[in-house]
Amino acid sequence: MTSHEFMGVLRGAKTTDECKAAHGKEGECNADAACVWCACSAVPSGCFAVDDAAKLPAAVFTCDKKEEAPVVQVASQESVDKFNNYVRLGAKSTDECKATWGKEGECNADADCVWCACSAVPSGCFAVVDAAKLPSAIFKCDTKEEAPVVPEASPEAVEKFDKYVNLFGAKTTDECKAAHGKEGECNTDAACVWCACSAVPSGCFAVDDAAKLPSAIFKCDTK
Repeated sequence: MTSHEFMGVLRGAKTTDECKAAHGKEGECNADAACVWCACSAVPSGCFAVDDAAKLPAAVFTCDKKEEAPVVQVASQESVDKFNNYVRLGAKSTDECKATWGKEGECNADADCVWCACSAVPSGCFAVVDAAKLPSAIFKCDTKEEAPVVPEASPEAVEKFDKYVNLFGAKTTDECKAAHGKEGECNTDAACVWCACSAVPSGCFAVDDAAKLPSAIFKCDTK
């Protein structure tokens, strides 16, 4: 998936009509990943869907900049699992391998250990680092796969990626209340939901907090 396609998923494919209806101010428009504010001297400035804004004539409209979400390369689950099997803090010693495992199969299942057969002395379970030093003319050690290389995203890419993901789920209830005073605009923010209450003022809550409110008192809209 390209970064543009990823942004489309995050934005939720709003139309310009939806952007205009939800946001009448520049700041709140640009805070919505699906929308962007475009200024114009010929017609009223307004909040447009990002895709529509890209098609407006630049000689007439000046639209604010929206960053593209960076592409963060993700390793396959198989690679991660295999990598985790090899990465161990405090690798076992040969004494620990021998004390823990007495059979070939269970020894080799431990990433820190490997089974080495020998006709001169009893075969046994050795630490991988020690097994590599044994004389090959005497010991026949089983083969352990090399740990796969797991690509790692740069800190900058991860930080920017988190910035976009956090648009949808990282707000607190205080932030939701401060940003949205009306039901419609509250519910257009994926991080927030409007909850009605007869005992206290209705308001805009963080989605996680709304799920914890007593249903007998609060009636929260469905997301």
